[in-house]
Amino acid sequence: MPRTLIFNKPFNVLSQFTDKGNEGAERQTLSDFIDVPGVYAAGRLDRDSEGLLVLTDDGRLQARIANPKHKMAKTYWVQVEGIPSDEALQALREVIERYPDSQYANAARLKFDLAYDHLASKEMEIGRYYLKRDNFAAAANRFRVVVEDFQTTTHTPEALHRLVESYVALGIDNEAQQVASVLGYNFPGSTWYQDSYDLLNREGITLEVDPEREDPSYFERAWRRLFG
Repeated sequence: MPRTLIFNKPFNVLSQFTDKGNEGAERQTLSDFIDVPGVYAAGRLDRDSEGLLVLTDDGRLQARIANPKHKMAKTYWVQVEGIPSDEALQALREVIERYPDSQYANAARLKFDLAYDHLASKEMEIGRYYLKRDNFAAAANRFRVVVEDFQTTTHTPEALHRLVESYVALGIDNEAQQVASVLGYNFPGSTWYQDSYDLLNREGITLEVDPEREDPSYFERAWRRLFG
């Protein structure tokens, strides 16, 4: 009967049972944790990563998991430490632009998007800090940076909503209305738009336009006026 194991591989452990070619090096392998003969890892995780690893003696299952032709979906979480520098981002851009069809460009795009999203998250973190302390002008400035400089990231809908919150708190109702309209037009199904809509209703502020019906040119003009 085939045997299948699920192992949570720790950090700094090789996804293999031996470390050939590195005799004398004190690198941990799967043999330090698993004493089951005949099973092998289906796929691999880098030594400096951690996560679930499937081990089996079923060759068909191993091929189905590891062979790219089967297109089995896998999810990886990447932790970005520190703040990516402009030089690092430029280096990734150069790889993408100079070698657009290479495997290196695909990896560079992923890393660039992650770094970009990380930068946006830092701005959001600072903006929320100011917002909680009722420093609404400083908060609005941070959220504007996200919308203007990082608008392709996942943080844009929240940044627009937080801008609405900040403008309402500052008493700038017209700006709050227009930002909420832009949010509703670009992210109509977002919970952030619903939160902004509810906030404006509570404050007795009505949207100038209906995002679902208005001419798109209105929102283009509003975006240019608000964010240059």
